[in-house]
Amino acid sequence: MRRLFLGLLNGLWNIGNFRHYRSFMAGLDDPRVTQEAILGRIIEENRTSRYGEEYGFDRIQSIHDFQARVPRVDYDTLLPWIERILDGEARVLTREPVLMLEKTGGSTAACKYIPYTATLRRQFTTAISAWMFDLYTSVPSLMTTAAYWSVSPSARHKELSRGGVPVGFEEDIEYFDPLERWLINRLLVVPGDLARVTPLEVNRYVTLRCLLGSRDLGLASVWNPTFLTLLVEALDRYGDDLIEDVRRGGIRLPARLCGGPMDRIADREVGSGNIIDLIGQRLVPDPVRARELEKIRRDGGLLAPHRVWPRLKVISCWTDGASRGFLPQVEHLFPGTPIQGKGLLATEGVVTIPLWGLEGGVPAVTSHFLEFVSTESPDALPITVESLEIGARYQVLLTTGGGLYRYALGDAVEVVGWHRSSPVLRFVGRTGNVSDLCGEKLAETFVTKVFESSMTGQGVRPSFAMLAPEMGSPPRYHLFVDLGGAPEGVDGSVSLDVLLGESMGMGSSTAAPADDRIIRFGRAIEAGLNENPQYAYCRRVGQLGPLTVVRLAGGTQARYLAACEALGQKPGAIKPTYLRPETGWLERLKPRV
Repeated sequence: MRRLFLGLLNGLWNIGNFRHYRSFMAGLDDPRVTQEAILGRIIEENRTSRYGEEYGFDRIQSIHDFQARVPRVDYDTLLPWIERILDGEARVLTREPVLMLEKTGGSTAACKYIPYTATLRRQFTTAISAWMFDLYTSVPSLMTTAAYWSVSPSARHKELSRGGVPVGFEEDIEYFDPLERWLINRLLVVPGDLARVTPLEVNRYVTLRCLLGSRDLGLASVWNPTFLTLLVEALDRYGDDLIEDVRRGGIRLPARLCGGPMDRIADREVGSGNIIDLIGQRLVPDPVRARELEKIRRDGGLLAPHRVWPRLKVISCWTDGASRGFLPQVEHLFPGTPIQGKGLLATEGVVTIPLWGLEGGVPAVTSHFLEFVSTESPDALPITVESLEIGARYQVLLTTGGGLYRYALGDAVEVVGWHRSSPVLRFVGRTGNVSDLCGEKLAETFVTKVFESSMTGQGVRPSFAMLAPEMGSPPRYHLFVDLGGAPEGVDGSVSLDVLLGESMGMGSSTAAPADDRIIRFGRAIEAGLNENPQYAYCRRVGQLGPLTVVRLAGGTQARYLAACEALGQKPGAIKPTYLRPETGWLERLKPRV
Protein backbone atom coordinates (compact mmCIF):
# COMPACT_ATOMS: atom_id res chain seq x y z
CA MET A 1 0.00 0.00 0.00
CA ARG A 2 2.83 2.40 0.86
CA ARG A 3 4.42 1.89 -2.56
CA LEU A 4 1.11 2.49 -4.32
CA PHE A 5 0.77 5.76 -2.42
CA LEU A 6 4.32 6.78 -3.37
CA GLY A 7 3.62 5.87 -6.99
CA LEU A 8 0.50 8.04 -7.01
CA LEU A 9 2.32 11.06 -5.54
CA ASN A 10 5.31 10.70 -7.86
CA GLY A 11 2.95 10.29 -10.81
CA LEU A 12 1.07 13.48 -9.96
CA TRP A 13 4.33 15.39 -9.55
CA ASN A 14 5.68 14.20 -12.89
CA ILE A 15 2.48 15.07 -14.72
CA GLY A 16 3.15 18.65 -13.65
CA ASN A 17 6.83 18.33 -14.62
CA PHE A 18 6.08 17.14 -18.16
CA ARG A 19 5.24 20.54 -19.64
CA HIS A 20 8.55 21.95 -18.40
CA TYR A 21 10.43 18.96 -19.82
CA ARG A 22 8.71 19.20 -23.20
CA SER A 23 9.51 22.91 -23.63
CA PHE A 24 13.05 22.37 -22.37
CA MET A 25 13.80 19.62 -24.90
CA ALA A 26 12.37 21.78 -27.67
CA GLY A 27 14.64 24.58 -26.47
CA LEU A 28 17.70 22.32 -26.75
CA ASP A 29 16.77 21.75 -30.41
CA ASP A 30 16.82 25.49 -31.16
CA PRO A 31 18.78 27.25 -28.40
CA ARG A 32 19.32 30.53 -30.26
CA VAL A 33 15.61 31.25 -30.76
CA THR A 34 14.80 30.03 -27.24
CA GLN A 35 17.43 32.25 -25.65
CA GLU A 36 16.36 35.31 -27.66
CA ALA A 37 12.81 34.82 -26.36
CA ILE A 38 14.01 34.44 -22.74
CA LEU A 39 16.09 37.62 -22.97
CA GLY A 40 13.25 39.53 -24.62
CA ARG A 41 10.85 38.68 -21.80
CA ILE A 42 13.33 39.64 -19.08
CA ILE A 43 14.10 42.99 -20.72
CA GLU A 44 10.45 43.81 -21.46
CA GLU A 45 9.31 42.97 -17.93
CA ASN A 46 11.97 45.19 -16.34
CA ARG A 47 12.04 48.26 -18.61
CA THR A 48 10.65 50.45 -15.83
CA SER A 49 12.99 49.23 -13.09
CA ARG A 50 15.63 51.71 -11.94
CA TYR A 51 18.31 49.53 -13.55
CA GLY A 52 16.32 49.24 -16.76
CA GLU A 53 15.94 52.99 -16.97
CA GLU A 54 19.66 53.49 -16.26
CA TYR A 55 20.71 51.27 -19.17
CA GLY A 56 17.94 51.96 -21.67
CA PHE A 57 16.09 48.64 -21.67
CA ASP A 58 13.36 50.30 -23.77
CA ARG A 59 15.86 50.63 -26.65
CA ILE A 60 17.09 47.03 -26.61
CA GLN A 61 15.80 45.03 -29.59
CA SER A 62 18.39 42.25 -29.93
CA ILE A 63 21.16 40.32 -28.19
CA HIS A 64 23.65 42.69 -29.85
CA ASP A 65 21.84 45.73 -28.40
CA PHE A 66 21.81 44.10 -24.99
CA GLN A 67 25.55 43.42 -25.04
CA ALA A 68 26.27 46.93 -26.28
CA ARG A 69 24.13 48.79 -23.73
CA VAL A 70 24.33 46.70 -20.55
CA PRO A 71 27.70 46.24 -18.78
CA ARG A 72 29.09 43.01 -17.44
CA VAL A 73 28.99 43.02 -13.65
CA ASP A 74 30.13 41.02 -10.66
CA TYR A 75 28.66 41.16 -7.17
CA ASP A 76 30.91 44.01 -6.03
CA THR A 77 29.85 46.11 -9.03
CA LEU A 78 26.19 45.39 -8.31
CA LEU A 79 26.47 46.00 -4.57
CA PRO A 80 25.20 49.63 -4.59
CA TRP A 81 21.99 48.40 -6.24
CA ILE A 82 21.68 45.50 -3.76
CA GLU A 83 22.12 47.97 -0.89
CA ARG A 84 19.06 49.87 -2.11
CA ILE A 85 17.05 46.63 -2.01
CA LEU A 86 18.37 45.90 1.51
CA ASP A 87 17.08 49.36 2.47
CA GLY A 88 13.60 48.36 1.26
CA GLU A 89 13.51 50.39 -1.97
CA ALA A 90 11.17 48.99 -4.66
CA ARG A 91 11.71 48.57 -8.43
CA VAL A 92 15.50 48.64 -8.17
CA LEU A 93 16.67 45.74 -10.36
CA THR A 94 13.24 44.40 -11.31
CA ARG A 95 9.78 45.82 -11.72
CA GLU A 96 8.20 43.07 -9.61
CA PRO A 97 8.75 42.92 -5.84
CA VAL A 98 11.68 41.16 -4.23
CA LEU A 99 10.15 38.27 -2.27
CA MET A 100 13.30 37.53 -0.30
CA LEU A 101 17.07 37.76 -0.34
CA GLU A 102 19.10 34.57 -0.25
CA LYS A 103 22.35 34.94 1.66
CA THR A 104 25.33 33.03 0.35
CA GLY A 105 28.90 32.96 1.53
CA GLY A 106 30.57 31.68 -1.63
CA SER A 107 34.09 30.52 -0.83
CA THR A 108 34.83 33.18 1.79
CA ALA A 109 33.08 34.50 4.88
CA ALA A 110 31.80 37.63 3.14
CA CYS A 111 28.03 37.49 2.58
CA LYS A 112 26.28 38.12 -0.69
CA TYR A 113 22.55 38.87 -0.85
CA ILE A 114 20.82 37.56 -3.98
CA PRO A 115 17.33 38.96 -4.69
CA TYR A 116 14.54 36.45 -5.43
CA THR A 117 11.40 37.38 -7.34
CA ALA A 118 8.43 35.27 -8.38
CA THR A 119 9.90 35.12 -11.90
CA LEU A 120 13.25 33.83 -10.66
CA ARG A 121 11.55 31.11 -8.63
CA ARG A 122 9.60 30.05 -11.72
CA GLN A 123 12.86 29.93 -13.66
CA PHE A 124 14.36 27.59 -11.06
CA THR A 125 11.20 25.47 -11.14
CA THR A 126 11.37 25.22 -14.94
CA ALA A 127 14.90 23.81 -14.85
CA ILE A 128 14.53 21.49 -11.85
CA SER A 129 11.18 20.11 -13.05
CA ALA A 130 12.66 19.23 -16.44
CA TRP A 131 15.54 17.46 -14.67
CA MET A 132 13.19 15.52 -12.37
CA PHE A 133 10.95 14.38 -15.24
CA ASP A 134 13.96 13.12 -17.17
CA LEU A 135 15.34 11.32 -14.10
CA TYR A 136 12.10 9.60 -13.07
CA THR A 137 11.22 8.49 -16.60
CA SER A 138 14.79 7.28 -17.25
CA VAL A 139 14.81 5.32 -13.96
CA PRO A 140 11.12 4.27 -13.69
CA SER A 141 11.73 2.19 -10.54
CA LEU A 142 12.07 5.53 -8.71
CA MET A 143 8.33 6.07 -9.13
CA THR A 144 7.45 3.87 -6.15
CA THR A 145 10.18 5.16 -3.83
CA ALA A 146 10.68 8.04 -1.40
CA ALA A 147 13.48 10.62 -1.53
CA TYR A 148 16.03 12.30 0.72
CA TRP A 149 16.97 15.87 -0.21
CA SER A 150 19.72 17.18 2.04
CA VAL A 151 18.70 19.55 4.81
CA SER A 152 21.56 21.52 6.34
CA PRO A 153 21.25 23.14 9.77
CA SER A 154 20.84 26.86 9.16
CA ALA A 155 21.80 27.91 12.70
CA ARG A 156 20.18 31.28 12.21
CA HIS A 157 17.07 33.06 13.28
CA LYS A 158 14.51 34.32 10.85
CA GLU A 159 16.10 37.43 9.46
CA LEU A 160 14.97 40.65 7.84
CA SER A 161 17.12 43.16 6.00
CA ARG A 162 17.31 46.65 7.44
CA GLY A 163 14.51 47.61 5.03
CA GLY A 164 12.30 44.68 6.09
CA VAL A 165 12.99 42.23 3.23
CA PRO A 166 13.00 38.56 4.39
CA VAL A 167 16.39 36.83 4.19
CA GLY A 168 17.04 33.16 3.51
CA PHE A 169 15.74 29.83 2.25
CA GLU A 170 15.91 27.02 4.77
CA GLU A 171 15.55 24.03 2.45
CA ASP A 172 15.98 23.06 -1.20
CA ILE A 173 12.28 22.52 -1.95
CA GLU A 174 11.55 26.21 -1.42
CA TYR A 175 12.57 26.61 -5.06
CA PHE A 176 9.27 24.93 -6.00
CA ASP A 177 5.74 26.31 -6.19
CA PRO A 178 3.36 25.68 -3.23
CA LEU A 179 1.49 22.74 -4.82
CA GLU A 180 4.74 21.06 -5.80
CA ARG A 181 6.10 21.59 -2.29
CA TRP A 182 2.98 19.92 -0.87
CA LEU A 183 3.58 16.84 -3.03
CA ILE A 184 7.34 16.75 -2.46
CA ASN A 185 6.95 17.04 1.32
CA ARG A 186 4.95 13.81 1.27
CA LEU A 187 7.65 12.09 -0.74
CA LEU A 188 10.52 13.14 1.51
CA VAL A 189 11.89 10.89 4.23
CA VAL A 190 13.52 13.78 6.13
CA PRO A 191 11.33 16.85 6.82
CA GLY A 192 12.46 20.38 6.09
CA ASP A 193 11.98 21.28 9.78
CA LEU A 194 15.37 19.67 10.35
CA ALA A 195 17.05 22.85 9.05
CA ARG A 196 16.32 24.41 12.44
CA VAL A 197 18.08 21.67 14.43
CA THR A 198 21.64 22.39 15.53
CA PRO A 199 24.46 21.61 16.17
CA LEU A 200 25.55 19.62 13.11
CA GLU A 201 26.15 16.31 14.94
CA VAL A 202 22.65 16.42 16.46
CA ASN A 203 21.28 17.22 13.01
CA ARG A 204 23.08 14.14 11.63
CA TYR A 205 21.59 11.90 14.32
CA VAL A 206 18.04 13.09 13.65
CA THR A 207 18.59 12.76 9.88
CA LEU A 208 19.73 9.15 10.28
CA ARG A 209 16.81 8.39 12.58
CA CYS A 210 14.39 9.52 9.88
CA LEU A 211 16.27 7.69 7.13
CA LEU A 212 16.52 4.40 9.03
CA GLY A 213 12.76 4.35 9.39
CA SER A 214 12.36 4.11 5.61
CA ARG A 215 12.56 0.89 3.61
CA ASP A 216 11.68 2.72 0.40
CA LEU A 217 14.44 5.30 -0.03
CA GLY A 218 15.08 5.56 -3.77
CA LEU A 219 16.77 8.94 -4.36
CA ALA A 220 19.43 10.56 -2.18
CA SER A 221 20.07 14.13 -3.28
CA VAL A 222 22.91 16.03 -1.60
CA TRP A 223 25.31 18.73 -2.78
CA ASN A 224 28.73 17.86 -1.45
CA PRO A 225 29.51 14.11 -1.66
CA THR A 226 31.36 14.35 1.66
CA PHE A 227 28.11 15.48 3.29
CA LEU A 228 26.76 12.00 2.47
CA THR A 229 29.87 10.05 3.45
CA LEU A 230 30.15 11.81 6.81
CA LEU A 231 26.46 11.19 7.42
CA VAL A 232 26.87 7.47 6.73
CA GLU A 233 29.97 7.26 8.95
CA ALA A 234 27.79 8.38 11.87
CA LEU A 235 25.75 5.16 11.48
CA ASP A 236 28.53 3.27 13.23
CA ARG A 237 28.83 5.78 16.08
CA TYR A 238 25.14 5.74 16.93
CA GLY A 239 23.96 2.38 15.58
CA ASP A 240 22.64 0.95 18.86
CA ASP A 241 20.84 4.16 19.83
CA LEU A 242 19.30 4.56 16.38
CA ILE A 243 18.03 0.97 16.24
CA GLU A 244 16.48 1.36 19.68
CA ASP A 245 14.75 4.56 18.55
CA VAL A 246 13.35 2.72 15.52
CA ARG A 247 12.06 -0.03 17.82
CA ARG A 248 10.42 2.31 20.34
CA GLY A 249 9.43 5.16 18.04
CA GLY A 250 10.31 8.82 18.45
CA ILE A 251 13.78 10.27 18.98
CA ARG A 252 15.90 9.96 22.13
CA LEU A 253 19.25 11.60 21.63
CA PRO A 254 22.24 9.77 23.16
CA ALA A 255 23.51 11.41 26.35
CA ARG A 256 26.86 12.23 24.71
CA LEU A 257 25.02 14.48 22.25
CA CYS A 258 23.02 16.22 24.96
CA GLY A 259 25.78 16.95 27.42
CA GLY A 260 23.85 14.94 29.99
CA PRO A 261 21.28 12.17 30.53
CA MET A 262 18.47 13.78 28.54
CA ASP A 263 15.80 11.97 26.55
CA ARG A 264 15.47 14.87 24.16
CA ILE A 265 16.98 18.24 23.36
CA ALA A 266 15.22 21.49 22.63
CA ASP A 267 16.22 23.50 19.62
CA ARG A 268 17.71 26.14 21.90
CA GLU A 269 20.27 27.64 19.54
CA VAL A 270 17.69 29.00 17.12
CA GLY A 271 14.83 29.44 19.57
CA SER A 272 12.16 27.82 17.41
CA GLY A 273 10.75 25.38 19.94
CA ASN A 274 11.34 21.67 20.38
CA ILE A 275 11.67 20.70 16.72
CA ILE A 276 13.14 17.30 17.53
CA ASP A 277 10.08 16.38 19.57
CA LEU A 278 7.81 17.45 16.71
CA ILE A 279 9.76 15.33 14.22
CA GLY A 280 9.84 12.42 16.65
CA GLN A 281 6.06 12.43 17.02
CA ARG A 282 5.79 11.39 13.34
CA LEU A 283 8.10 8.40 13.81
CA VAL A 284 6.01 5.45 15.04
CA PRO A 285 7.45 2.31 16.67
CA ASP A 286 8.66 -0.25 14.09
CA PRO A 287 10.03 -3.40 15.78
CA VAL A 288 10.11 -5.28 12.46
CA ARG A 289 12.41 -2.70 10.91
CA ALA A 290 14.55 -2.70 14.08
CA ARG A 291 15.03 -6.48 13.75
CA GLU A 292 16.03 -6.03 10.09
CA LEU A 293 18.66 -3.49 11.08
CA GLU A 294 19.96 -5.67 13.92
CA LYS A 295 20.40 -8.57 11.49
CA ILE A 296 22.33 -6.36 9.06
CA ARG A 297 24.62 -5.33 11.90
CA ARG A 298 25.13 -8.89 13.14
CA ASP A 299 25.93 -10.18 9.66
CA GLY A 300 28.60 -7.59 8.85
CA GLY A 301 29.42 -5.86 12.12
CA LEU A 302 28.24 -2.59 10.57
CA LEU A 303 25.05 -1.00 9.30
CA ALA A 304 26.12 -1.35 5.67
CA PRO A 305 24.25 1.44 3.83
CA HIS A 306 23.61 -0.56 0.65
CA ARG A 307 21.79 -3.15 2.77
CA VAL A 308 20.04 -0.61 4.99
CA TRP A 309 18.51 1.05 1.89
CA PRO A 310 18.34 -1.74 -0.72
CA ARG A 311 15.91 0.21 -2.96
CA LEU A 312 18.26 3.19 -3.40
CA LYS A 313 18.34 3.75 -7.18
CA VAL A 314 20.21 7.05 -7.64
CA ILE A 315 22.58 9.30 -5.71
CA SER A 316 22.62 12.91 -6.89
CA CYS A 317 25.62 15.04 -5.90
CA TRP A 318 28.39 17.22 -7.29
CA THR A 319 30.69 15.10 -9.48
CA ASP A 320 32.85 17.71 -11.22
CA GLY A 321 35.88 19.77 -10.22
CA ALA A 322 37.35 18.83 -6.86
CA SER A 323 34.20 16.83 -5.99
CA ARG A 324 35.34 14.11 -8.36
CA GLY A 325 38.02 13.05 -5.89
CA PHE A 326 35.40 12.10 -3.29
CA LEU A 327 33.30 9.85 -5.54
CA PRO A 328 35.27 6.64 -4.83
CA GLN A 329 34.22 6.87 -1.18
CA VAL A 330 30.56 7.17 -2.16
CA GLU A 331 30.93 4.25 -4.60
CA HIS A 332 32.52 2.16 -1.85
CA LEU A 333 29.64 2.83 0.54
CA PHE A 334 26.95 2.30 -2.10
CA PRO A 335 28.35 -0.27 -4.54
CA GLY A 336 26.42 -0.47 -7.78
CA THR A 337 24.25 2.60 -7.10
CA PRO A 338 24.38 5.07 -10.04
CA ILE A 339 25.65 8.55 -9.21
CA GLN A 340 24.30 11.44 -11.26
CA GLY A 341 26.03 14.81 -11.27
CA LYS A 342 24.06 17.85 -10.10
CA GLY A 343 24.82 20.06 -13.03
CA LEU A 344 25.74 23.66 -12.26
CA LEU A 345 23.09 25.24 -10.04
CA ALA A 346 24.08 28.29 -8.02
CA THR A 347 22.20 30.55 -5.62
CA GLU A 348 22.07 33.15 -8.40
CA GLY A 349 20.59 30.83 -11.04
CA VAL A 350 20.83 27.61 -13.05
CA VAL A 351 23.53 27.16 -15.69
CA THR A 352 23.12 23.46 -16.51
CA ILE A 353 20.91 20.55 -15.55
CA PRO A 354 21.82 16.87 -15.83
CA LEU A 355 20.14 14.50 -18.25
CA TRP A 356 20.37 10.76 -17.67
CA GLY A 357 23.26 9.14 -19.51
CA LEU A 358 25.16 12.36 -20.27
CA GLU A 359 28.62 13.00 -18.78
CA GLY A 360 27.87 16.62 -17.99
CA GLY A 361 24.91 18.98 -18.01
CA VAL A 362 23.01 20.79 -20.72
CA PRO A 363 22.36 24.56 -20.56
CA ALA A 364 19.18 25.71 -18.81
CA VAL A 365 18.03 27.41 -22.01
CA THR A 366 14.40 27.86 -20.92
CA SER A 367 15.29 29.50 -17.58
CA HIS A 368 17.87 32.25 -17.95
CA PHE A 369 19.82 34.02 -20.69
CA LEU A 370 23.38 32.67 -20.80
CA GLU A 371 26.57 34.16 -22.20
CA PHE A 372 30.02 32.63 -22.26
CA VAL A 373 33.45 34.27 -22.20
CA SER A 374 36.56 32.31 -23.21
CA THR A 375 38.87 31.72 -20.24
CA GLU A 376 41.76 32.21 -22.67
CA SER A 377 40.49 35.63 -23.80
CA PRO A 378 38.46 37.13 -20.93
CA ASP A 379 38.19 40.52 -22.67
CA ALA A 380 36.69 39.04 -25.84
CA LEU A 381 33.04 39.56 -26.80
CA PRO A 382 30.87 36.97 -25.01
CA ILE A 383 29.16 34.37 -27.18
CA THR A 384 25.87 32.52 -26.82
CA VAL A 385 25.01 28.85 -26.31
CA GLU A 386 24.92 27.71 -29.93
CA SER A 387 28.43 29.10 -30.66
CA LEU A 388 30.42 27.16 -28.05
CA GLU A 389 33.22 24.86 -29.20
CA ILE A 390 34.02 21.38 -27.93
CA GLY A 391 37.11 21.33 -25.73
CA ALA A 392 37.04 25.05 -24.98
CA ARG A 393 36.57 26.52 -21.50
CA TYR A 394 34.35 29.47 -20.71
CA GLN A 395 33.33 31.77 -17.87
CA VAL A 396 29.56 32.09 -17.40
CA LEU A 397 27.48 35.29 -17.48
CA LEU A 398 23.88 35.04 -16.20
CA THR A 399 20.85 37.20 -16.90
CA THR A 400 17.88 36.21 -14.74
CA GLY A 401 14.39 37.25 -13.76
CA GLY A 402 15.76 38.09 -10.31
CA GLY A 403 17.52 41.20 -11.55
CA LEU A 404 21.01 39.96 -12.39
CA TYR A 405 22.05 41.19 -15.85
CA ARG A 406 25.24 39.94 -17.48
CA TYR A 407 26.34 38.79 -14.04
CA ALA A 408 29.74 37.07 -13.84
CA LEU A 409 28.91 33.97 -11.85
CA GLY A 410 32.56 33.13 -11.22
CA ASP A 411 32.22 29.57 -12.54
CA ALA A 412 34.11 28.08 -15.49
CA VAL A 413 32.81 25.25 -17.67
CA GLU A 414 34.30 23.05 -20.37
CA VAL A 415 32.40 21.87 -23.45
CA VAL A 416 32.66 18.06 -23.42
CA GLY A 417 30.08 17.12 -26.06
CA TRP A 418 26.91 17.98 -27.85
CA HIS A 419 23.31 16.91 -27.25
CA ARG A 420 20.67 17.73 -29.86
CA SER A 421 21.68 21.24 -30.92
CA SER A 422 23.12 22.30 -27.56
CA PRO A 423 26.49 21.81 -25.83
CA VAL A 424 27.16 19.47 -22.92
CA LEU A 425 29.10 21.32 -20.20
CA ARG A 426 31.25 20.23 -17.27
CA PHE A 427 32.07 22.45 -14.30
CA VAL A 428 35.84 22.90 -13.94
CA GLY A 429 36.25 25.45 -11.16
CA ARG A 430 35.78 28.97 -9.87
CA THR A 431 37.25 31.76 -11.96
CA GLY A 432 37.05 34.26 -9.13
CA ASN A 433 38.84 31.99 -6.67
CA VAL A 434 42.40 33.32 -6.99
CA SER A 435 45.24 33.14 -4.49
CA ASP A 436 47.85 35.87 -4.83
CA LEU A 437 50.37 36.39 -2.02
CA CYS A 438 53.10 38.04 -4.07
CA GLY A 439 52.01 38.17 -7.70
CA GLU A 440 51.70 34.43 -8.45
CA LYS A 441 47.96 34.71 -9.25
CA LEU A 442 46.97 31.05 -8.91
CA ALA A 443 43.38 30.57 -10.14
CA GLU A 444 41.22 27.60 -9.15
CA THR A 445 40.66 26.62 -12.78
CA PHE A 446 44.43 26.35 -13.31
CA VAL A 447 45.05 24.56 -10.00
CA THR A 448 42.25 22.09 -10.76
CA LYS A 449 43.91 21.21 -14.08
CA VAL A 450 47.25 20.69 -12.28
CA PHE A 451 45.64 18.41 -9.68
CA GLU A 452 43.74 16.34 -12.24
CA SER A 453 46.85 15.90 -14.39
CA SER A 454 49.02 15.00 -11.38
CA MET A 455 46.52 12.48 -10.00
CA THR A 456 46.25 10.78 -13.37
CA GLY A 457 50.00 10.83 -13.95
CA GLN A 458 50.88 9.50 -10.51
CA GLY A 459 47.99 7.05 -10.24
CA VAL A 460 46.78 8.43 -6.93
CA ARG A 461 43.28 9.40 -5.86
CA PRO A 462 43.50 11.11 -2.45
CA SER A 463 40.47 11.15 -0.19
CA PHE A 464 41.38 14.81 0.41
CA ALA A 465 43.76 17.13 -1.44
CA MET A 466 43.96 20.91 -1.30
CA LEU A 467 46.39 23.76 -1.90
CA ALA A 468 46.43 26.82 0.39
CA PRO A 469 48.87 29.68 1.05
CA GLU A 470 50.65 30.19 4.34
CA MET A 471 52.48 33.29 5.53
CA GLY A 472 56.11 32.96 6.55
CA SER A 473 59.63 34.06 5.69
CA PRO A 474 59.19 33.55 2.82
CA PRO A 475 55.49 32.67 2.38
CA ARG A 476 54.75 29.40 0.62
CA TYR A 477 51.94 27.03 -0.35
CA HIS A 478 50.91 23.96 1.60
CA LEU A 479 49.69 20.89 -0.23
CA PHE A 480 47.35 19.00 2.13
CA VAL A 481 47.00 15.32 1.25
CA ASP A 482 45.03 12.49 2.86
CA LEU A 483 45.34 9.19 1.00
CA GLY A 484 42.75 7.57 3.29
CA GLY A 485 42.91 4.39 5.26
CA ALA A 486 45.22 5.66 8.03
CA PRO A 487 44.10 4.62 11.55
CA GLU A 488 43.04 7.18 14.11
CA GLY A 489 44.88 7.49 17.40
CA VAL A 490 43.55 5.66 20.44
CA ASP A 491 42.47 8.93 22.03
CA GLY A 492 40.56 10.00 18.92
CA SER A 493 43.36 12.22 17.62
CA VAL A 494 45.08 11.56 14.32
CA SER A 495 48.61 11.96 13.02
CA LEU A 496 49.80 14.93 10.99
CA ASP A 497 53.31 15.00 9.48
CA VAL A 498 54.84 17.94 7.65
CA LEU A 499 57.14 16.43 5.05
CA LEU A 500 60.23 18.61 4.52
CA GLY A 501 62.23 16.18 2.42
CA GLU A 502 65.46 17.05 0.64
CA SER A 503 63.84 16.10 -2.69
CA MET A 504 61.34 18.96 -2.29
CA GLY A 505 64.14 21.45 -1.59
CA MET A 506 63.00 22.05 1.97
CA GLY A 507 65.83 20.73 4.11
CA SER A 508 65.68 17.73 6.39
CA SER A 509 62.73 16.43 8.36
CA THR A 510 62.13 14.83 11.71
CA ALA A 511 58.71 13.58 10.55
CA ALA A 512 57.83 9.94 10.03
CA PRO A 513 58.96 8.44 6.70
CA ALA A 514 56.80 9.73 3.87
CA ASP A 515 54.69 7.58 1.63
CA ASP A 516 56.52 7.58 -1.72
CA ARG A 517 53.21 8.28 -3.47
CA ILE A 518 52.81 11.54 -1.56
CA ILE A 519 56.38 12.63 -2.42
CA ARG A 520 55.81 11.88 -6.11
CA PHE A 521 52.42 13.61 -6.03
CA GLY A 522 53.97 16.67 -4.37
CA ARG A 523 56.70 16.85 -7.00
CA ALA A 524 54.10 16.62 -9.77
CA ILE A 525 52.00 19.40 -8.21
CA GLU A 526 55.05 21.66 -7.81
CA ALA A 527 56.06 21.03 -11.42
CA GLY A 528 52.53 21.80 -12.61
CA LEU A 529 52.35 25.03 -10.60
CA ASN A 530 55.66 26.13 -12.16
CA GLU A 531 53.96 26.07 -15.55
CA ASN A 532 52.31 29.28 -14.37
CA PRO A 533 54.97 31.90 -15.24
CA GLN A 534 53.99 34.19 -12.34
CA TYR A 535 54.33 31.35 -9.81
CA ALA A 536 57.62 30.23 -11.39
CA TYR A 537 58.99 33.78 -11.23
CA CYS A 538 58.01 34.19 -7.55
CA ARG A 539 59.73 30.89 -6.77
CA ARG A 540 62.82 31.78 -8.79
CA VAL A 541 63.41 35.12 -7.07
CA GLY A 542 62.61 33.75 -3.62
CA GLN A 543 59.36 35.63 -3.03
CA LEU A 544 57.70 32.25 -2.50
CA GLY A 545 59.23 29.32 -0.68
CA PRO A 546 59.01 25.77 -2.05
CA LEU A 547 55.85 23.75 -1.73
CA THR A 548 55.34 22.09 1.64
CA VAL A 549 53.49 18.77 1.60
CA VAL A 550 51.32 18.16 4.64
CA ARG A 551 50.22 14.57 5.17
CA LEU A 552 46.86 14.22 6.88
CA ALA A 553 45.29 11.05 8.18
CA GLY A 554 41.77 10.37 9.43
CA GLY A 555 38.93 12.81 9.98
CA THR A 556 40.21 15.36 7.44
CA GLN A 557 36.88 15.87 5.69
CA ALA A 558 35.10 16.50 8.98
CA ARG A 559 37.70 19.06 10.04
CA TYR A 560 37.54 20.76 6.64
CA LEU A 561 33.74 21.04 6.78
CA ALA A 562 33.87 22.34 10.36
CA ALA A 563 36.43 24.97 9.33
CA CYS A 564 34.32 26.08 6.35
CA GLU A 565 31.25 26.31 8.59
CA ALA A 566 33.26 28.49 10.99
CA LEU A 567 34.08 30.74 8.02
CA GLY A 568 30.35 31.28 7.47
CA GLN A 569 29.41 28.61 4.90
CA LYS A 570 26.31 26.42 5.06
CA PRO A 571 27.43 22.82 5.84
CA GLY A 572 25.51 20.97 3.14
CA ALA A 573 26.49 23.37 0.38
CA ILE A 574 30.27 23.57 0.93
CA LYS A 575 31.91 22.84 -2.41
CA PRO A 576 35.10 20.78 -2.42
CA THR A 577 37.93 22.73 -4.01
CA TYR A 578 41.57 22.15 -4.80
CA LEU A 579 42.40 25.75 -3.86
CA ARG A 580 41.56 27.90 -0.85
CA PRO A 581 42.91 31.48 -0.93
CA GLU A 582 42.83 32.01 2.84
CA THR A 583 45.89 31.47 5.02
CA GLY A 584 45.67 29.51 8.29
CA TRP A 585 44.64 26.10 6.96
CA LEU A 586 47.48 24.28 8.70
CA GLU A 587 45.93 25.23 12.03
CA ARG A 588 42.36 24.59 10.85
CA LEU A 589 43.11 21.06 9.59
CA LYS A 590 45.35 20.06 12.50
CA PRO A 591 43.74 17.37 14.68
CA ARG A 592 42.77 18.53 18.16
CA VAL A 593 44.63 16.25 20.58
